[in-house]
Amino acid sequence: MASLLRRVCNGALAPYRDAYRNLSVAPRELHVLFAIALLTTFGIAGTSSVLVLYLSAEFGFSDVEAANVMAASTVTYIVFGFFTGRVIDRVGIVHSLVIGGVLGVLGSVLTSVAVDRWLVVFAVCVVLSLTMTFVTPVISIGIKRFTFRQNRLTAFMAVYVVLNVGAALSYLYVDFVRRRFTHPLHVALYGEFSATSSRIIIMTSAMSTIGASVLAACGMRNVMVDRKGFVAPYTPKTNVTSVEAAEIDRANAHCWRMILEPNFRRLAVFSFIMFWLLKMFSHFDVTFPKAAVRELGDDALFGTLKAINPLTIIVFQLPISYAFRNVDIVTVLIAGSAVAGLATFGFVLPASYTSWALSYEAFTVGEMIFSHRVNEFAINLMPPDREGTYSTLVGIYMILPRFVADAFGGWLLSAYCPADGARHCAVMWSVIAIMNNVTWVLLWVCARYLRAGLPDELRSVAGVDGEDDTDATELGRFTIDNDDATSEAAYRDMLLRYTQERAARGLPVAEGEDVRHEIDDMLMRHPDKK
Repeated sequence: MASLLRRVCNGALAPYRDAYRNLSVAPRELHVLFAIALLTTFGIAGTSSVLVLYLSAEFGFSDVEAANVMAASTVTYIVFGFFTGRVIDRVGIVHSLVIGGVLGVLGSVLTSVAVDRWLVVFAVCVVLSLTMTFVTPVISIGIKRFTFRQNRLTAFMAVYVVLNVGAALSYLYVDFVRRRFTHPLHVALYGEFSATSSRIIIMTSAMSTIGASVLAACGMRNVMVDRKGFVAPYTPKTNVTSVEAAEIDRANAHCWRMILEPNFRRLAVFSFIMFWLLKMFSHFDVTFPKAAVRELGDDALFGTLKAINPLTIIVFQLPISYAFRNVDIVTVLIAGSAVAGLATFGFVLPASYTSWALSYEAFTVGEMIFSHRVNEFAINLMPPDREGTYSTLVGIYMILPRFVADAFGGWLLSAYCPADGARHCAVMWSVIAIMNNVTWVLLWVCARYLRAGLPDELRSVAGVDGEDDTDATELGRFTIDNDDATSEAAYRDMLLRYTQERAARGLPVAEGEDVRHEIDDMLMRHPDKK
């Protein structure tokens, strides 16, 4: 019995041990990036949860007008991103995060103290959108730059959990503030300014953004992790050959030609496919709060309901990701998006805390399977040192679909779930659910095409953190002394030293043929090892 219990405990703890082992070798910049992601998500999630209600309650925007403001902010985010993408590639991660932090503080303060419609629209559609272009893509780029093949999947999984910690804290904070400050606080700031609960929540976002900026400025170096897991100073040409560097320069000089590259087209197709399901997160921020208030009353705890999603992810994300680590990444995306998409039909049921909580929980199960793999898949389609530009150009052609989808959410609210008059909210949720299920169907149809753009090591297996992977960091510590690097004697010599070293450290030893393939790969990338 004791032996069985020990095996069960070891199996349950295995994902956490592996995650700790993989992340412990990462540079401090990765851990600082986790903290920055936590703080920025706390601010962003709180603001997005109350922004639509804030626009309608304090500035008189209708459902359609408020949704149009959100849609316009999406468009400006993409347009600004076209210019900031190349800036990110040039100035690097640290300076991009600092710039984004300064803009974020300015945008949050303007939004929270605005008393004029045009000022709040300017703050939301210009300043906050510009902020997001310097923050959101940089986190994914940073994960790629501060990791290598053996721990990259774990890092994407870990940052996804961190993002959800920030979101859960933010959603609970939203309900706390809304319950605590039911009446506006009159502050002698200027004119008729009143500190309502929404203004307090948005101002808190400014404070969390200040913390993120300080961490970026004081806690991060401009470094990268090379293919063998070693930390090195970063320049745009650090991890590429002279031929690749010349190709990057030519591509950046004529960035519009990127649209002719096969992987750019794949990334564009992938973004369009995922768009339909990922827009559900916008509905959770734009559509759901108003629907909850109209169905359950002004004191509806929509923040607590939304917190079910990140709290579940915090507890179960690691075990679920560990279980799917060796499954083909496209298969994981199809399975997870199917579960999440079908779960949204639960919102069609009569409105209640129970039905919405169960629907959120079912959606979260699918999200835990696929969501953290979306950024990983997209980043792996992008060439080195052009991630920012690739992300920006892909966003350009998505302007119209995103604007239409966001504006459509406002129309659905006004038509089927209005503030006054007869409501048919089930119809609204049915339309949204049907749109969500487009994603997994298109993923299944385009699976072969999308998979062809992945690096060789990801085409047949989704994960690269498992125990069966040969440790490239260990191989990188050896050199081949034999002049004939491909001779059997050279392979036997390297294999002997490799197996002895790993056995001495209590690490699993791969089969000889796997080591041979890894040696071939290393010699091709590092001919100086011969």
